[in-house]
Amino acid sequence: MSTLQHEPWRALPRDVARVIAPDLPSLRDEILEVIAAEVPDYARPLEGAFGRGIRLGVEEALRQFADLVADPERGRAQSREVYLALGRGEMREGRSLDALQAAYRVGARVAWRRLAETGLRAGLAPEVLCALADAIFAYIDELSSDSVEGYAQAQQAAAGERERRRRRVVAALLADPFEHGALRQAAPDAGWMIPRGLAVLACAPADLDRIARRLTPDALAVALEDVGCVVVKPPAGNEPPRSARHARPAMPALRGSAPAARWPRSEPVRCPGASAPSRTTWRRSRCSRHASRCASWRRRGWRRSSR
Repeated sequence: MSTLQHEPWRALPRDVARVIAPDLPSLRDEILEVIAAEVPDYARPLEGAFGRGIRLGVEEALRQFADLVADPERGRAQSREVYLALGRGEMREGRSLDALQAAYRVGARVAWRRLAETGLRAGLAPEVLCALADAIFAYIDELSSDSVEGYAQAQQAAAGERERRRRRVVAALLADPFEHGALRQAAPDAGWMIPRGLAVLACAPADLDRIARRLTPDALAVALEDVGCVVVKPPAGNEPPRSARHARPAMPALRGSAPAARWPRSEPVRCPGASAPSRTTWRRSRCSRHASRCASWRRRGWRRSSR
């Protein structure tokens, strides 16, 4: 697959592949050395999965480029996964794409310098050398695009998994009957610390994103049983204040999309999974007419004590 309308390597004479092939092994080593010297994030021994990925990426890039010059009909489909995987790996390591993109630029520059020297020694015409430069940089752009796509795939996968884990936390909080063990297992998996108190807001699922943008990152905002559910922690160091006070930052969003919603006063809400006093009481009130649509809230508002 190519994102280019015109693939510049098609304009090169086929025997250019034969000219550049002998230089590829030493060119691979030079590219790896320069990447380590000029890209700070990669200035480390090429060992383990990281080292294998970088080495494979450089080796495959050079091999595939020579193959495309020799036979443009071969296409790039078989090797795309290498560069998709490099992008996914950067995301999983918690890095941006800056280092990988810099490595691609370094590789293109070193490859052009070396192959231009080789072409001059072989007597390639100036127009062929110009076409070779065009082909090298367009080809590296293709590899870079593959890695951007892989990075986006990994981001989507991580977001989906994070959303599933956070949904399990909210489901555990609202479960009837409530089980301490389910919450204590779900919360660490989602990277969510069980607070001393919390507030719960119900809304239309379509409003979740707009509401969540007004809240702190540790707020849970998920769709559960066709209802939007938002769980908000109390401010650090404070005793659990009233639920309405927690949810106040979300109210402007609700007013615009749920004119029928009502926000009653409610008592402090104690979280039954927290390491609070030995006996805690929490109340889940009907936050709005939307809340009554939530299956776990349909039957009644309720109060529960837990030991």
